Amino acid sequence: MVAQTTYKPVTYVTKGGGTLKLYDKELTFQMKDASAANGIKIFTLPWSKIKKRQVSDSGTTGKPKIKLILKSGTEAIFQMDDRISLEVLRDDIAERLARWKEKYPDSDDEAVNQTRGAGTTQRRQSTPYRMAKPVVETTRASMSQPRASQPYRMAAPQKLPATAPRQSQPYRMKKQNEPEPPRQSQPYRFVAAKK
Repeated sequence: MVAQTTYKPVTYVTKGGGTLKLYDKELTFQMKDASAANGIKIFTLPWSKIKKRQVSDSGTTGKPKIKLILKSGTEAIFQMDDRISLEVLRDDIAERLARWKEKYPDSDDEAVNQTRGAGTTQRRQSTPYRMAKPVVETTRASMSQPRASQPYRMAAPQKLPATAPRQSQPYRMKKQNEPEPPRQSQPYRFVAAKK
């Protein structure tokens, strides 16, 4: 068990300044916040949720930063005052992550691979996907042979209630004795506006 390590002052980018504490199972960031119950807001990040870490280059302008990339795809960025304290923090985080992964090697896969009611040592075994056998082209000789089985059967037709049979009448056009005269169009006329 490694003792708790405290780094101060540290800035949690987009949150504010405060104190970063590293424990065996998690890291916490504490900052003053008037809206919080005790006047202190605490952010907790377990080691099991951290995927990897990145440190800003020494040649970059601005204050040195460490970025923790989480398994969920989000990130937490912490900013230090000088490069030396950033390198000490980086080594401390690397050591704690390595110990966590050594102690819990498949901690991220446990929830997925665990079967219901089984202990943590039993993992779900998956069977590989197997492709279906290739379809052999049929020839005319094989098509003339009767099929060995018929997987689909037609449903029995439903019986309809007995009614009188419907009589249909063919459509007949009516004869026109006289053709209609062509339609006359009226020219458009302007109406004078009333004043």
